Amino acid sequence: MPNKIYFSRNADGYTCAYSSETHLCLDVIESTGDKPLTSEQRKTYVGEIDPKYSKK
Repeated sequence: MPNKIYFSRNADGYTCAYSSETHLCLDVIESTGDKPLTSEQRKTYVGEIDPKYSKK
């Protein structure tokens, strides 16, 4: 069964595609007006949990 996704902003304000099952970032979306995203930032963000679901 395919993984369902949703889009939400991460802690730094970038839009991520998150898995609706694990709430982990699958990819970072660059949109017009956002700061340029470096490859290092992308590697850091992919795999992070949605801030709405992280325990604080």
